[in-house]
Amino acid sequence: MTTGSQNIKPKTNQIQIFKVDMTPTPKKQLLKSKFLLIALIAVGIHGYSQNTMISGMDQLQWEKIMPGVWKASFGTMGMNAFDYVNPPKTDAIAALGDVAYPFHKDSTFSLLTPNHATVRLPLDETENIYGLGLEFDGINRRGNVYTLKVDHYGGTKGYTHAPVPFYISSKGYGVLINSAQRVKIHVGVGNRKDSKVPAPIDRTTGKNWPARPMSDAVEASVQGTGFEVYVFGGNTPLEVVQRYNLYSGGGILPPKWGLGFWHRMHTQSSSDDVLKEIEDFKEHDFPLEVIGLEPGWQNFAYPCSFDWSETRFPNPEQFVQSLD
Repeated sequence: MTTGSQNIKPKTNQIQIFKVDMTPTPKKQLLKSKFLLIALIAVGIHGYSQNTMISGMDQLQWEKIMPGVWKASFGTMGMNAFDYVNPPKTDAIAALGDVAYPFHKDSTFSLLTPNHATVRLPLDETENIYGLGLEFDGINRRGNVYTLKVDHYGGTKGYTHAPVPFYISSKGYGVLINSAQRVKIHVGVGNRKDSKVPAPIDRTTGKNWPARPMSDAVEASVQGTGFEVYVFGGNTPLEVVQRYNLYSGGGILPPKWGLGFWHRMHTQSSSDDVLKEIEDFKEHDFPLEVIGLEPGWQNFAYPCSFDWSETRFPNPEQFVQSLD
């Protein structure tokens, strides 16, 4: 040890404390962000991969609740539509007799993700699917994707005035997706990675490679935490619908005119145009129970006045009486 102007040198066995600047540099921050992003992508890809395979789905557990009626539930359901209808007509359902469960064992699946609940039900090669409510584009639903949402401006693929999450198979059963949420349904189209139908085709060399390959399943999903699925059996499509209606409380018989043929006129049609249209139906022996007038019957539409147009319908009382 020295004194004066000379520095004191520490002994070799003394602890020396150094101040280290731990402030992250922009480069370190960038690297850290990249590593974090890669980790998140890896986790996401793994989860997505599991969600795109049949092997990542759970078996649906079915309960026979009445003759020809089965129910499966998974997850946590929200509003239940059956809480707002009359109870099932159990005696009438029993009178229809019993039918066999329509699916093979272990062929129905469910999947819950943080945002969606999905079911997968099998389809045969020759099976056709009908229903899903009002639809203006064809009858057979197979090979299309539908978003069942009440929508005035759509008119097709589920965006209609009256979508219904119920379909009927040509094999003799019906399926109800009991959910108040918007339902997305793939009808025999769209494939999971480990599905064996159809067989993979090389896009580069395969002449029959399809951009939208047909599948052997119906998959329905909702943005929610779960829902119920009902299967209604029957020896005929009519019997399937009967079971569905009876389970839903039976309903009422609508008036005869409500079951007849409806026809709507062009919005600018006049009273004379309407009467001529009716005569044309009669001349060609076409049934006609209801003829509808578009908003043009009013003197102003959207917003509607609900007053007869003096130009197109100068004498509305006489016009209405002539329809009797």
